[in-house]
Amino acid sequence: MATAPMNRAAYPYQFDKEIAKMVYGKYADHPKEFDKIAKIANFPAGRTYTEAEISPLGGLRAMSEGEAITYDVPVEGHKKSITTVKFGLGFQRTEEMSADELFSMSDKMSSSLSRSAIVCVEQNFWNLFNNGFSSTLGWDGKPVFASNHVTLKSGETINNCGAADLTQTSLEAAFEYFDGLVDEAGIKLSITPDILLIPYKLKWVANELLKATGRIWDYSDRTKGLVDESGSKYAPGNGPLLNTVNPSNGIVDSWTIFASKYLTDDDAWFLISKEHDARFYWKKKPTMSSTTDFDTDNELYKLVLRFSVAIFDYKAMYGSPGA
Repeated sequence: MATAPMNRAAYPYQFDKEIAKMVYGKYADHPKEFDKIAKIANFPAGRTYTEAEISPLGGLRAMSEGEAITYDVPVEGHKKSITTVKFGLGFQRTEEMSADELFSMSDKMSSSLSRSAIVCVEQNFWNLFNNGFSSTLGWDGKPVFASNHVTLKSGETINNCGAADLTQTSLEAAFEYFDGLVDEAGIKLSITPDILLIPYKLKWVANELLKATGRIWDYSDRTKGLVDESGSKYAPGNGPLLNTVNPSNGIVDSWTIFASKYLTDDDAWFLISKEHDARFYWKKKPTMSSTTDFDTDNELYKLVLRFSVAIFDYKAMYGSPGA
């Protein structure tokens, strides 16, 4: 959509000699987050990228003397295709604006485009999780976090979606999900979760779950009082029972916390493995270009990028939208 270029009439402060200083962007930008979690690759050649899955064979059968061998077959399915999306933004300024302004603020709009590009990438990647209970679909056509995934060959239901706030009990359930995980033929998998992915408002509870040695409270409101165990009250984390999700107690493997400012639900949380399938594909990295309009001498600047985000396999991820 066309907008008027930056010009002297629209920005009079840029030519006001009584203004001693023009302030722009004095705060540091938030560091990138998506590249700490995303599986990043270049989008393959072509307009679309498609994957499908074929199951392993099933388990061995017991055989009696002289019995013929049983021949098994795999099952194929879970076909999913993705495409890329192009994003862009630009600005323009008149030749007079460029030549006459006192503070060179229009020169800084290029850096503003770069900042907007970073935010665009972050928001789109983290929306894989923000929308993971609704519109982000796995290759089985169901939301990535759902209670009704079904394996291709064995027909078993897999539930990787909780329904509770982040507590010791709900996190135990998430670890148990990985302990019982099977592949498409119903064979046990060995996938170890190691990242608790949370919105920044849950970092206080998450750190106590990670580091407290005693049992943590199992309610979402931290102000409701002490943990009651057999009539005795203890400060949360100091009771006689173990905090089972603290790796130092030897019940679960080591895990870390990643708090994202781009997760939009303050109650949602995710336990994932390094084998997770949250992907980011570059088709065109942020590219800045400029030109001068022949008729008006206006200076035009634009930034465009093109990418795709997707999750195909849901198994190495467990999520809860909260209670």
